[in-house]
Amino acid sequence: MASINTPVASVLVTLTVLGALFYLGIIIVGAPSYECPFQTLVSTGLHRIWTTTKSHMIPTLYPVVVVGKPLLWLPVLTTLCHLWGAIQCQILHIVHWLPSIAYWLHSHNLSLPTT
Repeated sequence: MASINTPVASVLVTLTVLGALFYLGIIIVGAPSYECPFQTLVSTGLHRIWTTTKSHMIPTLYPVVVVGKPLLWLPVLTTLCHLWGAIQCQILHIVHWLPSIAYWLHSHNLSLPTT
């Protein structure tokens, strides 16, 4: 289909992916309780598996959660590091231009400095 008409193929693939994501969302919403109106066979099965294995899974997963919780800050710290690098670059750019700006201010020339 992609070799025949690329825009139509991309629309079909996009709609298929959105449908699959919608179904996955319904499964996730329906899994926590039986009272949820969005129940599927998969969400009912996941709820049954969770209720029977919860007592065994929580002590097993506790070390994973304790180790993994600090890793949640990694994207935030990476973003802050990139932001700090951009701020430093702007500060260095301004410092580089300060002598020419000071010269321009004291020269009483109305044209802006070029270099």
